Amino acid sequence: MRKVILNTRPEGTGDGFETMLKEKNFRVINFPLIKIVPAQNYSEIEGRLERIEEYDGLIFTSGNAARIFLERAADIKIKVCCSIFSVGEKTKRVIEEFGYACEELPEKSDSKELAKMIVEKNGKDGKYLFPKGKIGMNKIQEYLQGADGIVVYDTVFPDNTDGIDDVRNMLNNNEVDCLVFFSPSAVKNFSAVFHGFIQDKTAVAVIGETTKKRAESAGLRVNIMPGRYTSEELANEIIKYFNE
Repeated sequence: MRKVILNTRPEGTGDGFETMLKEKNFRVINFPLIKIVPAQNYSEIEGRLERIEEYDGLIFTSGNAARIFLERAADIKIKVCCSIFSVGEKTKRVIEEFGYACEELPEKSDSKELAKMIVEKNGKDGKYLFPKGKIGMNKIQEYLQGADGIVVYDTVFPDNTDGIDDVRNMLNNNEVDCLVFFSPSAVKNFSAVFHGFIQDKTAVAVIGETTKKRAESAGLRVNIMPGRYTSEELANEIIKYFNE
């Protein structure tokens, strides 16, 4: 019988996660539990871009932040001339889409380790611009004294909740074999929408350690997490889990 995967991340991610699962005969149900909303006022982003030469480096810990910031740079025809640091492979790919090279930092590192690596790689504790989400890694600014944080997007609950009753019925009838979470926010919203969910035999797959911690704090048992925090590796781990 085909395994049913409930994918809770936003639509339009453009990678091969869903395709990989479908090719292995999984049924993927897309039910986004978060929505990425760019900053409503671009004036602050544009102001930093106009002074980008003042910064020794750009820090991106999120592909969403990188895409929104670099799209705005392209729109107003400003070339980023400083060093760029990305946390994780997915964020690096987004940066490279815009034609920039970057230094990839390990996704499993905490804020203190990231700050130390940036200083070591750039050769100085200089001035850095940190475009981020509203609930991003704020602590990196504590460890990197010259980090100037700027919010470029927010994570909100989707305004379209079509299908919620169908999903609830599937969960209650144990018809979902695996829940997939790509962010702590998705876990939080799942707990709010499906309050009282009993996991039973349903597997839970998460993209990384931060999401795992949030899932466990919500009372979920995490069964699947990739060694490398990419959607492709997560798909591979889900396939392996159900084929063992």
